[in-house]
Amino acid sequence: ANMHAALGLSVFAITAIEAVYSSKGEEWLDELLPYISSNMDLVIHRLTTSIPGIKIHKPQATYLLWIDYRDTGLKEEEVMDRLLTIGKLALESGTKYGEQGRGFLRMNVACARSIVADGINRFIKAFKN
Repeated sequence: ANMHAALGLSVFAITAIEAVYSSKGEEWLDELLPYISSNMDLVIHRLTTSIPGIKIHKPQATYLLWIDYRDTGLKEEEVMDRLLTIGKLALESGTKYGEQGRGFLRMNVACARSIVADGINRFIKAFKN
């Protein structure tokens, strides 16, 4: 377990790696994909209905959501500050991936539903204040 921590792997990543290399890889993936998809649906529904100006396009081949906050009128610095100080939530800013990412946040939804739900609540809290 300490070796995994040293590599910076989450429990989710470790489980995924173990499953892929076992005979259950395909079956596990068949169960995982709809779970991640429903996590995405939950985030998209809650954030777009709770916060005016938030838009999210559901991607097809990834577990990463790009959250478009350009229509909220908030600048990146303010969004990142609100998320960290009010929501206690750390997301990656789009500008980490270049200037074309300005106005976007990246959210990983490949985790337990309870963690996704908590992240949604923290996100909404940060934008409501």
